[in-house]
Amino acid sequence: MSRDQKQQPRPMAIVTGGANTGIGAAIARALVANQQNEHYAAARANAEAVLRAVMTTADPPDVVAEAVVAAATDTTPRLRYTAGRMARRVSLLRRFVPASAFDKSLRKLQMPA
Repeated sequence: MSRDQKQQPRPMAIVTGGANTGIGAAIARALVANQQNEHYAAARANAEAVLRAVMTTADPPDVVAEAVVAAATDTTPRLRYTAGRMARRVSLLRRFVPASAFDKSLRKLQMPA
Protein backbone atom coordinates (compact mmCIF):
# COMPACT_ATOMS: atom_id res chain seq x y z
CA MET A 1 0.00 0.00 0.00
CA SER A 2 1.46 3.36 -0.95
CA ARG A 3 1.53 6.40 1.31
CA ASP A 4 -1.08 8.10 -0.84
CA GLN A 5 -3.67 5.41 -0.18
CA LYS A 6 -5.46 5.72 3.13
CA GLN A 7 -6.65 2.62 4.87
CA GLN A 8 -10.39 2.97 5.40
CA PRO A 9 -11.77 1.89 8.79
CA ARG A 10 -14.03 -1.14 8.63
CA PRO A 11 -17.32 -1.16 10.48
CA MET A 12 -17.67 -3.83 13.15
CA ALA A 13 -20.13 -4.76 15.86
CA ILE A 14 -19.52 -5.83 19.45
CA VAL A 15 -22.50 -8.03 20.33
CA THR A 16 -23.27 -8.32 24.03
CA GLY A 17 -25.79 -10.41 25.89
CA GLY A 18 -26.03 -7.76 28.57
CA ALA A 19 -23.46 -6.09 30.76
CA ASN A 20 -24.08 -5.47 34.42
CA THR A 21 -23.13 -1.80 34.51
CA GLY A 22 -25.90 -0.44 36.69
CA ILE A 23 -27.70 1.19 33.77
CA GLY A 24 -30.36 -1.54 33.75
CA ALA A 25 -31.07 -1.04 37.46
CA ALA A 26 -31.30 2.72 36.93
CA ILE A 27 -33.80 2.22 34.11
CA ALA A 28 -35.84 -0.16 36.27
CA ARG A 29 -35.92 2.44 39.07
CA ALA A 30 -36.98 5.12 36.58
CA LEU A 31 -39.80 2.89 35.31
CA VAL A 32 -41.11 2.47 38.85
CA ALA A 33 -40.74 6.17 39.67
CA ASN A 34 -42.49 7.31 36.47
CA GLN A 35 -45.96 5.91 37.10
CA GLN A 36 -47.99 8.79 35.76
CA ASN A 37 -50.28 6.79 33.48
CA GLU A 38 -51.89 3.68 34.97
CA HIS A 39 -52.76 2.32 31.52
CA TYR A 40 -49.13 1.26 31.17
CA ALA A 41 -48.66 -0.20 34.66
CA ALA A 42 -48.57 -3.81 33.45
CA ALA A 43 -46.08 -3.01 30.68
CA ARG A 44 -43.87 -1.09 33.14
CA ALA A 45 -43.94 -3.97 35.63
CA ASN A 46 -43.07 -6.42 32.83
CA ALA A 47 -40.16 -4.26 31.62
CA GLU A 48 -38.86 -3.85 35.17
CA ALA A 49 -39.01 -7.61 35.80
CA VAL A 50 -37.20 -8.38 32.53
CA LEU A 51 -34.48 -5.80 33.25
CA ARG A 52 -33.91 -7.07 36.78
CA ALA A 53 -33.76 -10.69 35.56
CA VAL A 54 -31.30 -9.84 32.79
CA MET A 55 -29.05 -7.93 35.18
CA THR A 56 -28.78 -10.93 37.54
CA THR A 57 -27.23 -13.05 34.78
CA ALA A 58 -25.43 -10.30 32.86
CA ASP A 59 -21.68 -10.38 32.34
CA PRO A 60 -19.41 -7.92 34.13
CA PRO A 61 -18.31 -4.86 32.12
CA ASP A 62 -14.77 -6.30 31.92
CA VAL A 63 -16.00 -8.93 29.45
CA VAL A 64 -17.29 -6.26 27.08
CA ALA A 65 -14.11 -4.21 27.50
CA GLU A 66 -11.98 -7.25 26.60
CA ALA A 67 -14.03 -7.78 23.43
CA VAL A 68 -13.57 -4.12 22.45
CA VAL A 69 -9.81 -4.36 22.97
CA ALA A 70 -9.68 -7.61 20.99
CA ALA A 71 -11.62 -6.01 18.13
CA ALA A 72 -9.43 -2.91 18.12
CA THR A 73 -6.15 -4.81 18.16
CA ASP A 74 -7.00 -7.77 15.91
CA THR A 75 -4.67 -7.98 12.91
CA THR A 76 -7.41 -9.63 10.83
CA PRO A 77 -10.59 -7.82 11.96
CA ARG A 78 -13.98 -9.51 11.74
CA LEU A 79 -17.30 -7.78 11.24
CA ARG A 80 -18.79 -9.13 14.48
CA TYR A 81 -17.31 -9.90 17.89
CA THR A 82 -19.28 -11.48 20.72
CA ALA A 83 -18.81 -10.49 24.34
CA GLY A 84 -19.98 -12.92 27.00
CA ARG A 85 -21.78 -16.23 27.31
CA MET A 86 -25.25 -15.08 26.27
CA ALA A 87 -24.00 -13.30 23.15
CA ARG A 88 -22.14 -16.44 22.05
CA ARG A 89 -25.25 -18.57 22.60
CA VAL A 90 -27.47 -16.19 20.67
CA SER A 91 -24.93 -15.96 17.84
CA LEU A 92 -24.78 -19.75 17.59
CA LEU A 93 -28.57 -20.10 17.59
CA ARG A 94 -28.92 -17.38 14.96
CA ARG A 95 -26.76 -19.44 12.59
CA PHE A 96 -28.76 -22.65 12.85
CA VAL A 97 -32.34 -21.68 13.71
CA PRO A 98 -34.66 -20.25 11.03
CA ALA A 99 -35.26 -16.51 11.44
CA SER A 100 -38.98 -16.85 12.18
CA ALA A 101 -38.39 -19.43 14.92
CA PHE A 102 -35.52 -17.40 16.36
CA ASP A 103 -37.64 -14.23 16.54
CA LYS A 104 -40.51 -16.14 18.13
CA SER A 105 -38.20 -17.57 20.81
CA LEU A 106 -36.87 -14.10 21.61
CA ARG A 107 -40.39 -12.78 22.05
CA LYS A 108 -41.17 -15.64 24.43
CA LEU A 109 -38.04 -14.97 26.50
CA GLN A 110 -39.03 -11.35 27.04
CA MET A 111 -42.15 -12.37 28.94
CA PRO A 112 -41.53 -13.22 32.60
CA ALA A 113 -43.41 -16.21 34.00
